[in-house]
Amino acid sequence: MQQQEHWSPFFVAATETGKYRFFRFLLPLLPLFTRIKKDESLENFERGRIYGFIENNPGTYYSEIIKNLGIGNGTLSHHLYMLEKMNMIKSRREGIRYRAFYTTNINYPEEQKFRYTNLQSEIIKLIKENNGITEKEIISKLGEKQQTISYNIKMLQRNNIIRLEKKGRETCCYMEG
Repeated sequence: MQQQEHWSPFFVAATETGKYRFFRFLLPLLPLFTRIKKDESLENFERGRIYGFIENNPGTYYSEIIKNLGIGNGTLSHHLYMLEKMNMIKSRREGIRYRAFYTTNINYPEEQKFRYTNLQSEIIKLIKENNGITEKEIISKLGEKQQTISYNIKMLQRNNIIRLEKKGRETCCYMEG
């Protein structure tokens, strides 16, 4: 018998997908004063910036858009919802935390199940250059929080990209295969 997983509402709301869905759920409840035509959709400055960022960074994540454009959760969710509704972008869930966004004018990578974030690509590069590098050394070289590096290392391990070995109190990282 297969056991079902239960997710707490707080955990789901803390994920990118959860935030996106939460704000997307609220949008139809808010009154809209005008109907937007597709050809007018990018006249809104913020929406145009978001679309341009997605166009230049296909497969970008919600948190990457916030970080790079400095837009708040509610504003970003609204504009992403409108862009999807107008069929200018599409999104898909990647893992339990991420939602990737693509413009509709490119080939949507249906078969690709796991895409590296920029941080994960940097971690892989460091491990390739320094096979057996410790997690602490990665944290030091990349200047990120310990929790952020640990999470990304675990994701790479789960997807069989790297393997971890404990050596005393240190966790060493090696490329798989």
